[in-house]
Amino acid sequence: MDHGAELVDRVIESVAANPGRLFAEHDRWLGPWIEGEPEPMAAESLEKLTLPSGRPLPPGLRKWLAFDTSLLRRSGWFAAEDTGQLARVTLTDFVRTIEIRGYEGTDLDEPDEEGVSWNDIWGRDALQPLSRFEECLPLPSPGRSVGLHLVLVADEPDKFGEYPVFYYADLARDVPEFGVQYPGFDVYLAHMAGVLDIDFSRGITALETHPDYGSRMRHHAQHCFNGAFSGFPFA
Repeated sequence: MDHGAELVDRVIESVAANPGRLFAEHDRWLGPWIEGEPEPMAAESLEKLTLPSGRPLPPGLRKWLAFDTSLLRRSGWFAAEDTGQLARVTLTDFVRTIEIRGYEGTDLDEPDEEGVSWNDIWGRDALQPLSRFEECLPLPSPGRSVGLHLVLVADEPDKFGEYPVFYYADLARDVPEFGVQYPGFDVYLAHMAGVLDIDFSRGITALETHPDYGSRMRHHAQHCFNGAFSGFPFA
């Protein structure tokens, strides 16, 4: 079974055959894989590119950016000044940005009828379990309309040099939680493109028992959650 750049090569072949197809058939808001022509990153720029912390890019991501930057640019990956550098986002910021929707323009310190403010619930001190994940990149998320969001998290890479893809189930889904859904950008992208058929009917962390990707899932679970596959954002 392919991993990393080799797996993303298969994704590129699939997307290049029909670049204008929707990223997710049931969520037109995400748009097509490619609008117009692919926008590859120049080889010289890609050679120097790292994550904002200086961590190396995972091989699957590097391969994809050599083919196209536009898909991830639409998800806000690149710095606003358009330097070609990746924008730095913490997992705490990612979660707060999701949960603040609907509260824009309000006093986040004003208590509700129960004496609790938005910042009491979603302040940085309350979200301590997220604080160790200091670098992440939001991904196009077909489940976001039902409160499920995906994000690439820079943590200890697996043996293929890939970082985990977390899910975050927001407050709209009852009790918020986050965890490892994919062992890397490579597997996430291959599933989105239909290159890999993954059955999540047994649960969102179903890849933990996959014969080819399960060991990578367990690696990330060990490093991110002390062996579990998920956790809660609150201290």
